Formats: sequence, C-alpha cells, structure tokens
Amino acid sequence: MLRLFDKARRAAPLLAEISLMFFLIGLFFPVKTAQSLGWAGIVLSGLVSLINRPQLGRNWAWVTACGLMLFAGWWGMQVSPEPQMSWRAFWGYQTIGKGMLCAMMLVSIQFSPIQIRRLLGFLLVMLIARNLAMMIYGYQHPVFLGGADYSNQILLLGYRSQGDHILVLFPFVLAAVFCWRKHINAALGLMVFEIALLASTGWRGAWLGFAGACLLLLVLFRAWRILAGLVIGALSVGAISLLASADNIVALAIKRGFGDSQRAETVWRPVLDMISQSGWQGYGFGQARYLELIAAYSSAHQEKNIPIYGDAHNMVLNFAMAAGWLGALAFVSVVTSGIVLCLQRLRDKNLLPEQSILLAGTAAGWLGTYGLLGLTDQPHYNNLAVLAVLTSVALASNREVNPA
Repeated sequence: MLRLFDKARRAAPLLAEISLMFFLIGLFFPVKTAQSLGWAGIVLSGLVSLINRPQLGRNWAWVTACGLMLFAGWWGMQVSPEPQMSWRAFWGYQTIGKGMLCAMMLVSIQFSPIQIRRLLGFLLVMLIARNLAMMIYGYQHPVFLGGADYSNQILLLGYRSQGDHILVLFPFVLAAVFCWRKHINAALGLMVFEIALLASTGWRGAWLGFAGACLLLLVLFRAWRILAGLVIGALSVGAISLLASADNIVALAIKRGFGDSQRAETVWRPVLDMISQSGWQGYGFGQARYLELIAAYSSAHQEKNIPIYGDAHNMVLNFAMAAGWLGALAFVSVVTSGIVLCLQRLRDKNLLPEQSILLAGTAAGWLGTYGLLGLTDQPHYNNLAVLAVLTSVALASNREVNPA
C-alpha cells in the first residue's frame, strides 16, 4: 500500500502537467469537459503532493493573494440578493474561483525543466490556434483592416474581444527569443504578424498593453535594437494607416486619441457612486447583476446620459462592484504579486533558460493584460485563471529532472 502511494506521489507532477494542459484548453476554448477534467486533475495531484510538505518560501505571498481572491468570491455571495447566481458567476463560466484554487494546488508541485519546455511549446500552439480562430471570425465577418463591416459595433466587438490572447501568450514567445537566440528570426516574424492582427482590432487599450508587455521584456533582456525596431514598426503601422484612408479602423482609433476623460465621467464615476451607495461592500458577481444595477442608475439619472455597458471598463472597479473594497484589494494583490514575485525570482542567477522564459513571460502577461489593458477595459476573466496557474508553475519550478 505504501509503495502504491509512493508511486502516486511521484506521478503527481506528470498528472498535474497533463491536467494543466486540459485546463488551459478549456480556458482558451470554451470546452467545459476539458476544463472540468483539468481542474479535477490539478486539485487531485496537488493534494497528493501536499504529503511532501513543500516549502512555500517566498510563495506564501502568492498563496495568500489567491486565497484572498477566493474569500472575495465568498463575500460577493454574501452581499448579493441572489447568492447562488453570484457564486456561479465567480466559480463557473468566469473560472476565477477554479483558477485561483488550481493556482494554490500547483504551488505544491515542482515542474521539471523538461515539463516547462513542453508547457512553453503548448503555449505556442495555443497562440497559433487562437490566431487562426480570430482570423476565421474576421473572414466570416469582414472586420479586418479596411473591411466593410468594421462599422458594425456588434461584429467589431466580437472580433476585437478575441485579441486579448495575444497579450497573454506572445510574451512567452518574445522571452524565448532572448534565451534561445537561434529562433530570433521566426519570433520576430511572428511579432510582426501579431502587431498587424492586434492593430486590425482598433483596440487602443490592447495596443497599450501589448506595448507595455514587450517593453518590459526588452528592458529586462536589454534588447535595445529590437526595442528600436518595435517603436519604428508601430509608428509605421500608424502612419501607413493614416495615409491609406481616413476611415480604416486603425486611423479611426488613432484619431480618437488615448485619453479617457469622457469614460471617467460617464462610466467610472457612476460605478464609484454605486459602490459608495453599497457602503463599499459590493453587489455580487456576474454580468447580469452589473447590467441590472447600471440600467437602474442610468434610468434614475437620465440627465447624465449614462451609457449601459456590460462592465465598468476597469478591472479594479469590476471587482469592487462585485465584492466591494475586498474585491478590489484581491484583484490588485493577485496582479501585483504575480508581477513582483516573478521579477524577483528572475534575479536568481542559477535559473535555467526554461524557467527564465516562464517567469519573464508571466510577469509581462500580467502587466500587459491586467496591469495596463485592465485599467481601461475588461479582458476575459479566463485569462486571469491562465496567468494564475502559470504563475504558480513558474514560482514552484526547480532545476531537477523529474523522474516521472
């Protein structure tokens, strides 16, 4: 019996790796079966690995942040008039709760360098697959640069909302360039393609997030020539778009500018008013709950012409609406600790290339997706779970080759 249990304990990292890939497939593509299998596998392997009494070390701060997010989900259920709906929104389709619990389990499992290399290859496959899915949508609904239907807001938003995967996944490709130089030409070619694909969305916040994530990596690895090329390339895309026509999607986005004074007055201020009216306790998770509240507020203040959007266009305010100051604190804690802890561990001179890539890519993914884009819009909540589990793998990785 003890021998069987010992074999199960040794196989836990391999089970966790397979389960993680299932879970990520379910996050990038809404495959509920894969997501559920992955979640169950990660929790099971994590529980088995806890027998080893892993040393958390600096990771206690990350575990605390994930635990705080789970507590915020429970609090959202307490303040909601429909607790079950709030809990389903937190734990179900948004996968915030499952992502945080899986992240806590994965901290107890040390992935080997070989496993991390396989994971990085898997992330590249996911980037290519998501690119293809986005291009197919763009082909079916001509919303590419210069397309005829980009004036249709519903089609454009459906196309644009698929672009945040680039901010999450491309940083790992760029980080790999600086550790494995022989792939630099292929990676830079992919960068040009990702810039063009992201430009075709007209999503200004995503442009800023992508630029910030790339800038962080380029500064970390002191790639000044590539930084100059990136700046020149971005300016060239903008100049060509402005000269090509006055009504293509890039030109229209540039002409709108990058200020948010109107959004602050018509979107963020009403949300702050509603949060204060709740005593900074929040109203519960779920888009349906938010739409109900903003519709009532807009109707009560018709003179302000408050637009009814599906979210607060700011992730801190979204979590504050759901769980008050506790929700806002939980979100800031997760994003901040994800960035800071990964950057701190990057200082270790004994890291293997695979570990450096995963740590740098995760930090840049957090910064671009939620540290920058999340200030002016709402990236998919699924990405929160993606980055959470990758953070745990990056922080818990070691130099030893896993016998399993």
